[in-house]
Amino acid sequence: SLAATTTNDDNDNDTTSPPATILKKVAVLDIDYHCGNGTASIFYHDPSVLVVSIHCHPDWEYPFHSGFEDDTGTGEGEGATLHLPLLPGAKWKEYNVALERAMKAIRAFGAQALV
Repeated sequence: SLAATTTNDDNDNDTTSPPATILKKVAVLDIDYHCGNGTASIFYHDPSVLVVSIHCHPDWEYPFHSGFEDDTGTGEGEGATLHLPLLPGAKWKEYNVALERAMKAIRAFGAQALV
């Protein structure tokens, strides 16, 4: 799981360190022309982080070895990676379908934070 630092907004004069909050589920939404393969590979085994990437299909654009729809994670992280590749020149209609699918997956995952 990931740790995030929170602040104590109730008392600005408080000199103690802010408490650490443990987030049990985090989602990463990577919207880019290229696949978010670096991020996906970091969390490929981690069931507590959902990685969703909307990118150009790897049959047409680098990286040619990752970002396919069937790359979904492995081991305990199986199903926690969602690649949504689009064909080159995709229009808003196709992009919006992918974005809606991404948001539906993030909501279903129950993420406590979205990066």
